[in-house]
Amino acid sequence: MLSAIIPGLGQLYNKQYLKGLLIFGAVLIFTILVPISSVYPYGIAAVYSLADLFYTEEKITGTKKAVVHLLCGLVVILVVIPSILYFSLVGIKKLNKEVFSSDKTKEEMNQISQALEDYHAYYHAYPESYNRFIGSRPIYSDWAKDNWGNPFKYDAPDSSHFVLTSAGKDEVIDTKDDIIVRNK
Repeated sequence: MLSAIIPGLGQLYNKQYLKGLLIFGAVLIFTILVPISSVYPYGIAAVYSLADLFYTEEKITGTKKAVVHLLCGLVVILVVIPSILYFSLVGIKKLNKEVFSSDKTKEEMNQISQALEDYHAYYHAYPESYNRFIGSRPIYSDWAKDNWGNPFKYDAPDSSHFVLTSAGKDEVIDTKDDIIVRNK
């Protein structure tokens, strides 16, 4: 069961120190070298570790007890750990969208404002079209949408004023949570 959580731990528990350290070390090395795909080496090592423990326990305690422990380990590997990872990722994504998007959008809007000010200093007017402005330079292409994925609303009523608006957390323009930046 321990090897389902940390591959190699079950071998260490059963006093198979070299085998346990090799399995644990292999997972650790793969995780450090290839952190993005560390789920695959972990899964392979966990299944190998469980199978090895099954054969070891079968020799010591008999088949019935070994099968029960193997099934419990597989449930941990196939259901519990993926569920924990999934809900952790969903929670992080939601936290990022709700908490950090506002700060990121404000920071991004200040950068856009500075770029618009630079444009105004050069052309003595603000751009009439925001889409043409961000399309004029590839570096501006990320400025099409805010951090909630909604397009910015841009208005330049005359050559000396602009208003840039993000719909904010509720993703609806003209509500109290809108983030608005005006020219200086």
